[in-house]
Order: sequence, then C-alpha cells, then structure tokens
Amino acid sequence: NELLESNNINSNNSEKYILYFGRLGKEKGINTLINALPATSYSLKVAGKGEEEAELRQKAKSIGAKVEFLGHKSKSELSALINNAKAIVMPSIWQENMPLGLLEAMSMSKVVIASNIGGYPEIIEHGVNGMLFEPGNFRDLASKINSLEKTNLEEMGRVAKQRVMVLSPENNLKQLISLYKKVLNY
Repeated sequence: NELLESNNINSNNSEKYILYFGRLGKEKGINTLINALPATSYSLKVAGKGEEEAELRQKAKSIGAKVEFLGHKSKSELSALINNAKAIVMPSIWQENMPLGLLEAMSMSKVVIASNIGGYPEIIEHGVNGMLFEPGNFRDLASKINSLEKTNLEEMGRVAKQRVMVLSPENNLKQLISLYKKVLNY
C-alpha cells in the first residue's frame, strides 16, 4: 500500500497546480497559458508531447513561469493528474469542434477554463460549469485562473459532469430522432 501511495501522482493533493494535457502545437495556445502564469499563484503541469515543446520550455524559463513538462502519460497517470489538479486549462487559439479532453475532464467533475472559441462555448456555460476567456488574451486567462480561489470548484465540477452526461451518444441519438420527426411532420 505504501508503494501505491508513493507512485500515485500528488496523492495528498497539497500541490496547487493547473493542468494542460494534449498535443503541444502552436494552435493549442499553450504560449498564452505560460504567459498568464506569472500573474497567478499556480504552477502548471503539462502532459503531452509535440513540436512546440522546446520553444515552450524556453518561454517558461525566460519569464520565470512555474511549469513542469511531464511528457506523455499513461491513462492512469493522466487520470491522477486530472483528479489532483485545481482546474484544467484548454487555451486553444483555433476552432476546436468537440474536444475529447474537455469531455474527459468534465466527466471527472473538473472545472475547465477554455478559450471562448469553437465548440468550447457550446459546452461550457461561463461561471456555471466552467470558465471561458478571450482566445490569446493571457491577462484574461490569468484573471480566470486567479478566480479559482473564490470559486466553489466542487459545485462547478458537479454541474460540469451533469452537462457531459447530457452529451452522451444515447441522448444525442434521441435528440436527432426527435429533430427528424419534427421536420418530417411539416
């Protein structure tokens, strides 16, 4: 049991960090996230690999941002990281449709802070089941990260999980069939 606890990433949840997980590409907006960090009291853990990694490491170092690059993580390691994070940040600067990472995090009752672009605002209702910020605006993102201190993360995470449950394939099929029936009755 002691061995399990020592291998469990952040098992005591005493660390105050936010998490980005996914590919490290320019369009993912991680540069915005790193720029926001010095104006917050949080550190950032980055789980993933990609073509921008060296540049992002250099950026974090040059501005003194507290960033830990973890590389690729197994499903169980990533689950532990998500569970222990204060929030998940998805700072994309391009039109993401229905990001799987968003659905994963919300299904685990985690608060997600995401860019107000693409599919994110269709799933996240700002201040209710997550937070939205202006894409590319690191000051706005820093403000949202700082607001975590005065946010009921448990309640917001609970509502986030409920929202994802509504987006299940079964519910999606029911809505589609209902829409077809409505159209065919005309």
